[in-house]
Amino acid sequence: MGEIGITIKPTLSCNMRCKHCFNGKKLNKSKTISVERVILLLQKASEEYNTIKITFHGGEPTLAGINFYRKIFDFQRQKNEESGTIFRNFFTTNGLLLNEEFIDLLIQNKTLINVSYDGPYNHVLRQYGDRVLKNIKLIQAKHGKLRCYCTLSKESYAQLPEIYEWFKAQGIDFKTLPIEKCGYAKEDDSLIMKPKDLVDVFVSVYKNWIYDKDCKIRYYTFEEFSALRREMQFKSYWFNRKIALNPDGNIYPFGRPNDVNFCLGTPETIEKIEDCFRSEKYTKLRGILRGFYDTKCQSCESLGVCNGVAICMTYMYEEDEEILNYSCNQTNMVFQGILKVNDEIIRDFKNNNNIDYYTDIVRERFSEYIGRR
Repeated sequence: MGEIGITIKPTLSCNMRCKHCFNGKKLNKSKTISVERVILLLQKASEEYNTIKITFHGGEPTLAGINFYRKIFDFQRQKNEESGTIFRNFFTTNGLLLNEEFIDLLIQNKTLINVSYDGPYNHVLRQYGDRVLKNIKLIQAKHGKLRCYCTLSKESYAQLPEIYEWFKAQGIDFKTLPIEKCGYAKEDDSLIMKPKDLVDVFVSVYKNWIYDKDCKIRYYTFEEFSALRREMQFKSYWFNRKIALNPDGNIYPFGRPNDVNFCLGTPETIEKIEDCFRSEKYTKLRGILRGFYDTKCQSCESLGVCNGVAICMTYMYEEDEEILNYSCNQTNMVFQGILKVNDEIIRDFKNNNNIDYYTDIVRERFSEYIGRR
């Protein structure tokens, strides 16, 4: 078969206490899962799928230690040589424990290193900013694949123009993530901005980005925005082919720790990964999401674009209707704000109007509309 997405959470322990952590009180000093159990799952996946996309997450995945990952990468190389199985690795970390040896190992295995870092406003939510930035610079110096996840909160969202210029000046690819109203942030409204305020800033900076030919970095959020079309679904129902292996040794849907009620088995007990997607608990989860979709999505003006993805992405954090409503409302407002800008771009391209003013990536994304009146 084609591709499977597997999130591996070696531990739910963490060496930071970020103010907004979506895990919140669910963080604990958990044991580290055995590397043998991880390899067993990857072995079974390689028997069913041609491509295995692995996201190392947590807690903080570096706490498992470098030898944990050496063994996993050794297994990947062996399977690739034996059967041609392709492994794509993503490593999401707070960056604090990265060192030259760890970074070299990740780079050698073509891993995209996602570091949670909020640019000049990192201190608002996180600790040890200077040490983390030093490690980010080390990844850069070694030409590693790097992306920063920059969380926007009530104290920092209005500074998005400054944040954007900072990442440009540093030459660091990044993605902006609005703070999720869950975990610790669920208990602290001072961190949560109003959706309309966020949308106004997003739209303003996006309008600058589409013309900014001095931008030499990848701004992943806006690259995704440039793909938004009223007649096209933004993302597929990504939960169809995603599972997670948690520190307790159990397999769950999605990849977040709130799925403990939907255990799909263990690497030892499942015969095939495909059986997970046909199981009673997975079917139950799909039914819950379908229920939310039927009751909440049908009247939403962004139905054709979102098609329930916002519900899916929120439910992986919390079973809380208030949070679902907040997330859906914010997502709808963001989509509608960006779609209005994209409608203007489409009109320009249809009329061959000022096309050269746009950046290369925008011209590529909208090229199909040239002359299509």
